[in-house]
Amino acid sequence: SKRKLNSEIFFGILFFKLLSDFSIELAVIQFNNDTLIAVIASLDKLDPVVANSLIEELMKRKEEIFNNCLQSLSDASFLYTTLLLVLNKMRIETPSFDMFVELLIEVGKIIMDEPQEDSYIISYIKQFMDIYLKKICEIVVLDPIKTSQMCRIVAAHCSDNINGKILMLKAMKGYLAENLQALTYTFAKMLEIEPEYNETLFDIYMYYAMNGLSYHSPIVRTASLRMLSIMADHNYEYAFNLVDKFAPLILDEYWEVKAQLYVLSCQLLRAIEAKQNPSKAEDLPSTATNNKAQTEKNIFQSKVDKLYKIIGESVTEHSSLLVIKIAIYHVIPLLNSYKQFYPQLISLIFVLPLEMLNAILDPPGEDIGEEGLPYTYSSYLWMYPCKCKAKDIDKLVLMRNLAETIEKNQLQNLEQRHYQILSICAKKQQYLSEAEGWYKIFKMIHQYLFLALADAESFDTGIYLLNRFFGVTSYQEAMFAESKELMENTLGLLYGHDSEIDAVCRDKLLEYIQGIDEKQMKSVKEFYLDAVKNFKMKFPSEYETSNLKTLASIPQFSD
Repeated sequence: SKRKLNSEIFFGILFFKLLSDFSIELAVIQFNNDTLIAVIASLDKLDPVVANSLIEELMKRKEEIFNNCLQSLSDASFLYTTLLLVLNKMRIETPSFDMFVELLIEVGKIIMDEPQEDSYIISYIKQFMDIYLKKICEIVVLDPIKTSQMCRIVAAHCSDNINGKILMLKAMKGYLAENLQALTYTFAKMLEIEPEYNETLFDIYMYYAMNGLSYHSPIVRTASLRMLSIMADHNYEYAFNLVDKFAPLILDEYWEVKAQLYVLSCQLLRAIEAKQNPSKAEDLPSTATNNKAQTEKNIFQSKVDKLYKIIGESVTEHSSLLVIKIAIYHVIPLLNSYKQFYPQLISLIFVLPLEMLNAILDPPGEDIGEEGLPYTYSSYLWMYPCKCKAKDIDKLVLMRNLAETIEKNQLQNLEQRHYQILSICAKKQQYLSEAEGWYKIFKMIHQYLFLALADAESFDTGIYLLNRFFGVTSYQEAMFAESKELMENTLGLLYGHDSEIDAVCRDKLLEYIQGIDEKQMKSVKEFYLDAVKNFKMKFPSEYETSNLKTLASIPQFSD
């Protein structure tokens, strides 16, 4: 009663003071058990701005407060009960709500981390479930964005107690039974913060994940795939065994479902690739020749083929930019082992803004991507880890796949994005032992590089790429032979009587040829000068009226 009286007196004084004169310095308050309880009990009654300032002060001084006020388990329990009572009444849109939840979790951990009998912990969990879990489930339904925070509160009550976690999940199922959308999403968020694998718990999650895959709500389907993805981190077979069940979602009309489906499929292929390590060969289907083993291999390969199909078709260049980013960052780690995904990577990066393209193909460091990419649908928030290594992209393989695509489609001209991708890759790729690869790519696209010299917008990139290819000295003569006629045709296009080519290209070409360093690129300079000489012989009148005449003063030109 004394504690209650002191609290009421303090609350009256504090409440009046804060409302009448907000200039009070919160830092001067000396928190003890009574003042702390009174302050917390007042939060839902105060102006939101005042309440927010109080909680900020509590959070800044939480270490000092906990040391002064939480001298025993009963002190912590009393404080925690007050926090929960306020949570029960606090509006979720209140600015201080998020910080208040953090304070609540901190105190909850203090209680659960105390050495106690298991029976006491279970009784404590049951008390929480009976009194407060319903309110938490109501918040989850009202504002799904708060689900992660609410799940952290629930998890703080369970700690490492498996029986307590099972009781909590069953109680949540009871409160959310009429709202499968909220239930599946909440279970997915609970699973995200599950610290370690437990077969009993995972069996509960698996039940809802499996049933939710065919549910009419896209949120439930997305949450189900998310649960499978989390469980696959611990044991990929949880999700791999359900490939036949979730593979039809490739036709799903909702992009948030396809994004999660894509992430899960990439994750499973990475897990399978890791399992193919010789030291773990026993984990793969048997390679014996008996019928049973062959049947197992066929089933296994059938599921893998479905994963290939999902990754190859579920996300396209027509998907939303956010989904494309998610797909790119998850397919990149597969490229070393699954080079068949390079064409899809090309189709996806082709539609990225240039700044994003550079961030992926030419990052400043070893890592590319983001720690977490948020994706929100109808107030349901997903965080996709989107971080990978730049070295996972073989730039020469990427260039070759792009060149093959260009050759296959028999394009008349390249778009700026083709040139941008080629130039970024060429910049990062070394020659060394890859000379033959460079030459093969050159043969597929060299006609486009010379066409670029007749386009003001593409000229600089075209010259840059030609320089990079001509830098492969072991194939330089072969490249010159392949390019001789093309260069002469380019000059004819630039300087022909009927030419409508921008004069900028002619000026740039002359400036470039004049500026070639004879010591470092003597053979390259000779290649261009020889092309001009042949042009002069074939089209003397065009030559006489062109700016190419100024090249006659170069000694090599008269040789």
